[in-house]
Amino acid sequence: MSDIDYGFRSIVVFPGHGGSAVSYGPLVSPLITAFTGSVITAAPSVVSASGDAAIGWWHMPDTGPSASTTAGATHTVQHAANGRPGSVVVIGFSQGAAMATMVAHLAEVVAVVLISGFLPDPRPSNSVTAPVLCVYGDDDEVVDPFLSQMAARWMTARGAEVALVSHVGGHVWSPAVTDAIVSWLRDL
Repeated sequence: MSDIDYGFRSIVVFPGHGGSAVSYGPLVSPLITAFTGSVITAAPSVVSASGDAAIGWWHMPDTGPSASTTAGATHTVQHAANGRPGSVVVIGFSQGAAMATMVAHLAEVVAVVLISGFLPDPRPSNSVTAPVLCVYGDDDEVVDPFLSQMAARWMTARGAEVALVSHVGGHVWSPAVTDAIVSWLRDL
């Protein structure tokens, strides 16, 4: 863990459709080492048809989360802040990035990272005020890179400070993406 105070105490990760805390472990452990001992991987609330696993933030082909799912995710971020608003970084991958966008405009966060992200429908009523890093794969066949670029433009037009970064590859959160996140967070 770093001895430098970066101004945040926790990182909350919103996995993509089908993701879990176990699958994201190797990708978030460098964040723990670099910044904080507190990384929380939020649990999606929509269960599979068999009822045995949480698979997403909303049922596909719906395009956005319910109010109760958004409220639960926002509570996770507020709980991570532990009474210190503006002390949490939210990171989301794919469907989790759309969820992070919803949460970031409801909870006071210090930074937002969207990987293979897109805007949920309906869009948040106001924009994210924290700095935003949008990362997308230039060969992403699941979330078209245009959707990540459009999300970045939408947030920029509403006053957010947005960095847009592409990486070689598709719909992945790779170690190289984690390295880009670490570098961006250190430069905040």
